[in-house]
Formats: sequence, structure tokens, C-alpha cells
Amino acid sequence: MFKLAHSRLGALVAVWVSIILSLAMLSFAFISTRLIDEFGKTATALNEANIQDQTERLLLRCTYTQAERYSAVFQKAAGLSAIIAAQAASVFDHMASYGSANINPDERLKRHANGVYSNAASENLNWFAFSGGRFSGRSGMKSMPCRISIRS
Repeated sequence: MFKLAHSRLGALVAVWVSIILSLAMLSFAFISTRLIDEFGKTATALNEANIQDQTERLLLRCTYTQAERYSAVFQKAAGLSAIIAAQAASVFDHMASYGSANINPDERLKRHANGVYSNAASENLNWFAFSGGRFSGRSGMKSMPCRISIRS
């Protein structure tokens, strides 16, 4: 009888220990799964924030670099525009004196046999024009400057 009770009690204890161990393992599996899930969500959120921050820094650096390049180009354009404006102002200030007197009163254009007009080869500025007819200086004349060379 004692053996029967003992074997029955041992079996009952073994079943209860198995049930308790199974429940403990299930609860451990459930808790560890939740913790891993929370860890994954936290890691994902941190990675997203880090990637967002690095992307913003990269775009900020690229934008700053491009803005510096454009600033340099615009400053150069402003400087060149100021030079051109000063030259244009000088031209317009002296507009009345242009063409009022011949720079070289001895200069004469010669007509060559092939229909080319030119000034003397010893001049600082050489001027050539092609014409089918006589050079009259009127707007109806069909001439095309071919070459202008300046000697220094």
C-alpha cells in the first residue's frame, strides 16, 4: 500500500512539476518575446532618428557648400558688372567726342585690284573690307569686314 501511495504521489508530483515547469517556460518565452519585440522597436526608432539626423546634416553641408559656390559666382559677376558699368559710363560720358574728329587725318583707304579696301599697313589698326562696288560709306553698300588686327 505504501508503494502504491508512494508511486501515485510521485506521479502526481511529477505531473505538477512538469506543469509548473511548462508554465514557467511558456511565461519566460512570452516575456522574452515581448522584450525582444520592444528592444527591436526601440532600436528601430533610434536608427531612424540617427539616419534622419545624419541625412539632415549631409543635406545641410551640401546646401552650404552649394550656397558658397553660388555666392562666389555672384560676387564675381557683381565685380565684373561693376567694371563693365564703369566702362559703359565712361563711353557714355565721352559719347559726344566720338567720331567728331579723325584720329589720324592722314588715313586713307586704298582700293586694291581684288575689291578689297584697306588702310596703310603701317597703321596701328588695320582695317579690311570686301565690296563689289565702290566704297561710298552709304548704308546701302554691301561690305563685310574681313579682318581687323591691332598692333601694340
